[in-house]
This record gives sequence, structure tokens and C-alpha cells, in this order.
Amino acid sequence: MIKKIRHFINFLLAKDEDIELEQRILIIAAFAGVGLASLGTIVNSIIAVGIIAKLLPLLALGLISFLYYKTRFGKNNGLYSVITYFVSIVLVFIISIFNGGVESGNIVTLILVMVIGTIILPSKFKLSGLLLFLLLIFLLFYIDYFYPHNITHFSNRQSKYLDIFIATLYSSFSLYYLIYYLYKNYYNEHNLLKIKEENLKTLNKQLSDSISTKEKFYSIIAHDLRNPINNFHLTTNLLLEEYDVVSDEEKKEFITMIRDSSKDLQEMLEILLSLVKINQGILPITIRNINLSKLLINNIDFLKLQAINKDIELVNNYSGDLDVQVDKSYLDIILRNLLSNSLKFTNPRGKIVIDVDENYIDENITGKNITGKNITDKSITGEFLKVTIEDSGIGIPENIKAQIFHFDKLITSVGINKEAGNGLGLLLCKEFVEKMGGKIWFESEENKGTKFFFTLRKEEKI
Repeated sequence: MIKKIRHFINFLLAKDEDIELEQRILIIAAFAGVGLASLGTIVNSIIAVGIIAKLLPLLALGLISFLYYKTRFGKNNGLYSVITYFVSIVLVFIISIFNGGVESGNIVTLILVMVIGTIILPSKFKLSGLLLFLLLIFLLFYIDYFYPHNITHFSNRQSKYLDIFIATLYSSFSLYYLIYYLYKNYYNEHNLLKIKEENLKTLNKQLSDSISTKEKFYSIIAHDLRNPINNFHLTTNLLLEEYDVVSDEEKKEFITMIRDSSKDLQEMLEILLSLVKINQGILPITIRNINLSKLLINNIDFLKLQAINKDIELVNNYSGDLDVQVDKSYLDIILRNLLSNSLKFTNPRGKIVIDVDENYIDENITGKNITGKNITDKSITGEFLKVTIEDSGIGIPENIKAQIFHFDKLITSVGINKEAGNGLGLLLCKEFVEKMGGKIWFESEENKGTKFFFTLRKEEKI
């Protein structure tokens, strides 16, 4: 029963509805006005001297009830609040004339109506409402002092003090509730504003960082694209100008240089396009069970000639037969980028070794896997294997380790044979590994080599 009553009151006050604070205050003020007018009607019917003083509160009750209805369920709340305020304060003034004058509790009621009006009236009517209140107070004292015979006074002291006591009591309660409600809502709105301000600061910082990152990214891309394009242009221009002079052997060297520049340019553009598609969410991912051993062999064969030309030993230590849940094109790109990176930074007669840990368990894996499960769940730890690509190359300098895998910290580097490197390939590997539910990291020591690790999800056993 209590729950139903509370629900009904919440409905009357529109407590559970998403409305503006100004309208909510107007609804509560109008609702409180209905209660006060009802109380005034009862009190005046008992205490009031004349019949007019007994009937006028009924008129005020009707007007305020109409205001409440229009405020709660209507639209043009401002107009109704103005009409009701001005009519109500005039009615209270008239009631005062017929019910004790300045000696009654109607002075307190006038003050209460003025305060409520200050809250609910539209801004452009607030001053008019105050001026009307002051005018009526002045008229009441003026009439009571100069024309006391026009005032219907109380017949006894008990009625007068009872009227003042009741008016003071309900006015004090009403003012307390209104002030408390306004303070509570101000406090809530203030806290909400602070939260929004903090969120706005965070968003502004993120936006600023994003703009800064993109500007740096574009700067790096422009710089790194310029080198192969310039080489391409200079080489073709030189070949064209000197074509009849240079030997066939020199022409082959020029063509080789053009081929290398175009290859660098193609690889960079492909990586850039993939990164753009990832950020736009338009790069599709198709997860299926793929035999890891066959995939490793195919990618090693793809780069074997490059390894032979550089006199680098490419070793595959994995002889297992496990399937992994991956996007084949994603994993091909990851393997080729990491292997190409190792070839780029490994000296002749060096070695690159691929190994796989089928029983890898990492309690610190975070994020979500391809099935949407949280990877930190105990139920799925151990469902991953770890791929290791280790080289005996020049390693990663200590001062740039923190910049690996960071979009806003790309750094240009140069391979053993002056090949350009900018970290975009590693960034792409990170994006693809994480898209498939794994993680990627590295260990490196300068002049001793580098190990890249990444995890893949094993085939789900039924």
C-alpha cells in the first residue's frame, strides 16, 4: 500500500520523468500551492469572520489546481503561472481585507505567494510580481490604518492568534521545503556540471592528442613517402637523360634501384591503406581454423629467396600440427612484416628462428577474444599458443624501445642495407594481433638481436 502511495505521489510530481529542472520546480510549487490552498480553505471556513473570506480560498484553490494541471500535463506553463500568480496574490489581498487585515496571518501568506512566484514566474515577470506584492502590502497597511472600518477584524484574540499561528506554520514548512528542494537540485546540478566539465576536459585532451598524433603521423608518412618517390624520380630522370651513354650493366643498376623504390612505396601505401581501413572499421575479419605449420612454411618460402640473397639463415623449429583460430590474410601480413623486419635488421651470416610454444599460459592477457569473451577469464587461459620470431640482428636501441607499437611515436630507422623503416609495419601487426584476440610484445638487446612474441588462439575443441 505504501509503495502504491509513493508511486502515485511520484506520478503527481513527475519525479520519474525526464523533464527540465525549471518545469519540475513549477510542478512542485503548483502542487504545494494546491495543498496550501486546500488548507487555507479549511482554516478560513472555521476561523474567518466573513462569508467572503470563507469563499475566496475556494476560488484560489480552483485557480491553483488549474495551474497544477496545466503545469503537469500542459505545455504553455509560463503563461498559466503568470495568470495564476497575479490572481492568487490579489485574492489573498482581498481575503486579508475581509479576514483581520494586518493582524491576520494573511501577511505571511502574501509573503509565501510572493516567494513562490519569484521561483515559478518567467524572468521578465519577476520584477512585476515583486512590485505587485509591495503595492498590495502598502495598500493593506494603508487601508487598515486610515480606513479601519473597511476591515473585517477578528471577533476575539483566540481566532486572531490561531490564524497567525496556522499561517506561520504552513508558510514556514512550505518555504523550508522549497529552499531545501532548490538547494538539493542545485547541489545535484552542480555535481553533474562538474562531472560534465571533467568529461569535457578529458574529451578535449583526447581530441588534442588525437589531432597531434594525426599531424605527426601525416608528417612521418609525408617524410617517408618522399624518399622512395624522390629516388624513383631521380633515378628515372637520370636514366632518361643518360640512356644513350650508360652501359647495359649500369642500366640494370638503375632499373634495380627503380624497382626497390617502387617496392618500398607499394609496401608503405599498402600498410597505410590497411591502417586507415582499421581505424574506419571497414577492414573485414574472417576467423576460421588454419593449420599453423602450413602457414609458417608458406611465409618462410615467400621470403626464402630474400634471406638467401642476404646470406641469412631462416630456421623453422615448429613441427607441430595445431590449428589456430585466425584470419589467414591477417596472419600472413603479421608473419611477413615481422620476418621482413628481422631480415632488414640482421647482418649477413645471421640467423632468424621461428618457434612456437603450444602450451603457453598468460594470466595477464587482457582484452576480448574473437568470441567476445574476456581473456582474463580463468576458463580460457591456456587456450593460446605463443609464436616467437628471434633474430641475431642489430637489436633495438634502448632509447626507442618505448616508441615501438605506438601510433604517436613512430620513428624512422634504417636497415643493414639502408632500407627505410618507420614502424608502420609493427603498428599494423599490433592492430591485427589484437583484432584476433591476442597480444604482441618484444625483447631486444642492442647488437645481440631481437625477439618478437605474439599469441594466437588455438582451435576450439568440441
